[in-house]
Amino acid sequence: MSSIGRRLAAGAGWVYGLQLLTVIVQLGYAALTSRLADPSVFGAYSVALSIAAFVNLLGSGGLAQTAARAPDADRQSTRPLATYALLIGGAAALFTLGTADLWSALWAAPQAAGPVRLLAVSALILPMLSLSSGLLRREGVFRDLAVATFVANVIGMAIGAGAVLVFKSPESLAVSAIVGQWGTFIWAAGRLRGALAPGRLALRSDNVRFSTKIVAVSIVQYVSGNAPRWSVSQFIGTAVLGAWNRADVLSTVPFSQLQNALMQVIYPEFRRYPVGSVAARSAWLDMLGLVAWLTLPIGAVMAGVGPVIVGVVLGPGWDQAARILPLLAVLGALQPLMVLFAGALESASLFRAIWVAEALAFLISATGVMLVLVHREYEFAILAMIAATVVRHIVHLLQARRLGALGLVEVAIGYAQPLAFAVVLYLALYLLLASADGSIVELVLGLVGLVTLGFWVLARRRSFGPLAILRRRGILGRNGA
Repeated sequence: MSSIGRRLAAGAGWVYGLQLLTVIVQLGYAALTSRLADPSVFGAYSVALSIAAFVNLLGSGGLAQTAARAPDADRQSTRPLATYALLIGGAAALFTLGTADLWSALWAAPQAAGPVRLLAVSALILPMLSLSSGLLRREGVFRDLAVATFVANVIGMAIGAGAVLVFKSPESLAVSAIVGQWGTFIWAAGRLRGALAPGRLALRSDNVRFSTKIVAVSIVQYVSGNAPRWSVSQFIGTAVLGAWNRADVLSTVPFSQLQNALMQVIYPEFRRYPVGSVAARSAWLDMLGLVAWLTLPIGAVMAGVGPVIVGVVLGPGWDQAARILPLLAVLGALQPLMVLFAGALESASLFRAIWVAEALAFLISATGVMLVLVHREYEFAILAMIAATVVRHIVHLLQARRLGALGLVEVAIGYAQPLAFAVVLYLALYLLLASADGSIVELVLGLVGLVTLGFWVLARRRSFGPLAILRRRGILGRNGA
């Protein structure tokens, strides 16, 4: 195994392993809180989260990405960024406090104002947390950062569960996130020590300019991504948005954790490969192929069996969450592919393709909002988000092809097998669950599908897609060890 391959594998293993444990703990937290609070409470909290996401993207200022890709990370370079982080953190907190009522009125969710104000406590330190996390990842401190984040999140969920048990309010649902973020920041600040001391701010530096571009893109992405959710809250009701929030826990959240783990480890590595070089072409193709093999089959499993799991995990009264989950599983499976490849373009400062993609995504989201307004059906909102994700990715790939960084035929071949595998897997699981009413034909077809996939993997085990990629990257030995 190569040293880079070993380091990336170890880093991704620690980050995602502990994030996976976090998801498992979150399922327990979700199971408890879903039985304590009703859908309207979760709907108001979902609105608060959407508003906090906007403030946070402004507050984070792209600092994690800036720190990860910067050519150097000495204190002379980081102290101006620390000053920048302090300023935008204070501004973000004041903005959140001052506009809480306005946001809740815009979303037609009066209960959301309270948790929005409370989340200003997180907005205050998020830029510094973003900066410190980026610096630690750059230094390769994946394991310690992952452990600290996991411990802080678990403590946050324990305290948050107690708050929900006592208050059963939207504000109590915000406690978990606030405690987790503050706990991680306190540990990271102690680890970095003087690196986060403020210094003279140079507004015309390359780091600040890059950070500003990241923020601008993030704002457009926020509007496109949250407009469909807003339409559901505005035109259908916060209870439906609450069901969406609960379905998220079992579908898109695990994918987001995987996406974040991979991005944290891989993002700093993109700067090593000049765009259009043979090394970059190979690395980007392998990254897309491997992520497709990870996310598409998992999405198929979630879409197939997720509706059954909803009743077990969340308890009674969440039938709508079960109906929403399959569509969210599709969205969750596709998003890591788009986000990671966008990260490759972003790290190389190829913002033109990103802006074109976001303009098209905005139009698609606007169409979804209009369809929700006319038909009062939440499906149009989620389908618009899926379509926007696919279109973004296509535009990114076309730009990469224009620069000679990728071949579209190679990408299509790399996607074909995991996509076909995922479709067959979903159909097999769907038929098996449908056979619960006693249908022998559906039972046999479902079993045949699963057995066929199993034999296919065994027959191709030496050239099986993900294993072949891991061998090329030096993460697995030539014999699969």
